[in-house]
Amino acid sequence: MLSRLVRIPVMLVILLCLPSKVFAQKTVTISGIVKESDSGETLPYAHVLVLQSTIGAATNIDGRFVLLDVPSGEQVLRVSFLGFQTKDVPVNTNEVLGPLIIELDPISTDLNEVVVVG
Repeated sequence: MLSRLVRIPVMLVILLCLPSKVFAQKTVTISGIVKESDSGETLPYAHVLVLQSTIGAATNIDGRFVLLDVPSGEQVLRVSFLGFQTKDVPVNTNEVLGPLIIELDPISTDLNEVVVVG
């Protein structure tokens, strides 16, 4: 009789805790490198953000970045750097196998003429 009284509350606790483990979201790490599309040079200190989240990083001096605890599934990375066009990169974290290589295009501004007054 006593073992049955103990067994029922223990089973209830297990059943109540089980869904939190089942629905816990898996997270992944995304790494990569940001380069200039024309020359292939790396872009140090570019900003890499996961949209719809608070996750982000800046590239190091070699243009490399690491994003930790990114929710698995479809994500969009926004990459920006001064003087370059901002780029949104769709990423499926279930299919990412290695480091991403992201290339940014420079913003070109042409001047029609320069007037020097002296």
